[in-house]
Amino acid sequence: MSEQEKISYVDNILELLDMASFADAIVGVHGDGLNIEQRKRLTIGVELVAKPELLLFLGMFLSIATFILFTL
Repeated sequence: MSEQEKISYVDNILELLDMASFADAIVGVHGDGLNIEQRKRLTIGVELVAKPELLLFLGMFLSIATFILFTL
């Protein structure tokens, strides 16, 4: 996969998860970093860009995960 294809794939995931507004945020900065919902989306995004064969969502991720699964 070319560098441009990788960037395009990540951009698609950012759009799918509605993360574009905080795509350049620094993770872990208290007060200025990501809120809880944004951290959840980040966690899901990290898993999606790895292109897993199977991705299971449990508990608190369920509402976001349901949206993603129906979108994919």
